[in-house]
Amino acid sequence: MPIETHLLNRTGFRHGPLNRHVDRVEAWSRLVLVVLFLAVALPLTWSVGSTVAHQGAQQEAAQRAERHPVTARLVDINPSPDAESLTLRMPVTAEWTEPDGSQHRGVVAVAPGKTVGSTQTIWTDAAGRPVPAPVAHSDTVASVAGAVFFVPLLIGGVTLGIGEVIRRRCDRLRYRQWACDWERVEPEWSRHH
Repeated sequence: MPIETHLLNRTGFRHGPLNRHVDRVEAWSRLVLVVLFLAVALPLTWSVGSTVAHQGAQQEAAQRAERHPVTARLVDINPSPDAESLTLRMPVTAEWTEPDGSQHRGVVAVAPGKTVGSTQTIWTDAAGRPVPAPVAHSDTVASVAGAVFFVPLLIGGVTLGIGEVIRRRCDRLRYRQWACDWERVEPEWSRHH
């Protein structure tokens, strides 16, 4: 049997004594769902990816304009007994000088193992307060990749769910049709056996 014929038989598009109207309805609904998936998923994925990339770039630029790195000298370290083994960052007192020459003292987060007098690069705002580092470009790229991955996955899940509902309804109709056909054929068939 040629592959085209085999594919037509498997999809339900081929007319024949074993293919019922419900088989063709199910086949057409599958085709429509695939076309709808492509028509919706591709532009929506592009749109969401572009929006996330644009917002990420704006956030990166805004934070880079508002924040700047300075070198802080650690002046007081009072870790709890298990702080070094339980945390990735611990609060310590530090002093730093802003680019305008103003002196500041405050609590900053550093990696365990730092000693008094050691230095740590921190990020501060215009008032000299410690703030988190600006969003890295790699974080924006990861957000875009996540959006581009999950949007078609979500749309595909909805599409598959709709396809499953259609398949179940078609199966129920097929079973009813088979039962009706069997009621009609069974008396004749059982007399010959």
